[in-house]
Amino acid sequence: CEDVSAGVNKPAYSIVEVLLDGSQKIRPLVVSRNGDMFMSLALSPDGSQLAFISWSPPAMPWRSSRLMVADIREDGGIITLWRRAGVSGESIAQPIWWGQNLAYIGDQSGYWNPWFINDHKEPEQLVDIACDFTQPQWHFGLSHWVSVGDAFICSFLQNGIWKLAERQFAGGDMREFDLPFTEIRGVRADEDTIYFVGASPTMPAVLVALDRKPGEWSAIRRSTEAEVDFDF
Repeated sequence: CEDVSAGVNKPAYSIVEVLLDGSQKIRPLVVSRNGDMFMSLALSPDGSQLAFISWSPPAMPWRSSRLMVADIREDGGIITLWRRAGVSGESIAQPIWWGQNLAYIGDQSGYWNPWFINDHKEPEQLVDIACDFTQPQWHFGLSHWVSVGDAFICSFLQNGIWKLAERQFAGGDMREFDLPFTEIRGVRADEDTIYFVGASPTMPAVLVALDRKPGEWSAIRRSTEAEVDFDF
């Protein structure tokens, strides 16, 4: 939430709780005292913790940001606020919960790779490969990976082409899906199906449903029915 009551040159940013009881009341949970901005909120499955990304202008989140975790009281208030990852010059993105474990994308290795917070409350790398599992956080709501049970499903950029894969959090090989798309974004999933927006130089953007087990995909909705001649 952005508050400009003190003037457009002195905005105050906060994470707020909006009551759904019809009262339309808004309660601030985390308030920035120094101009810090927030995005990518992720509530833990049991509702006891809230993870989010914070950064301090003029730095942008794709240049330097932090992974923060707030402990939440039963009445919804914040007890404590912890910084779990992110140092100056490190970009953090898209926190997700794997049960009560917290994972995120970070570029500490030189690429935006998956990391998680281990039992010692320290960052530990999940995947170490020369590709990016996200893109610069130009806007809110980006989703390049999700957790489903004990696995994560992710899109990643390798040699200029976006690919889709899944892997167990505990380790093992990445299972890459054979797909005709070169761009993949907006990844969502449940136990059986992966949803995303895919596109390629010869295929306009399409909302896709991918059956996880056989790896077969179908179009839910296309951005256009026009076909691009492959020889164009």
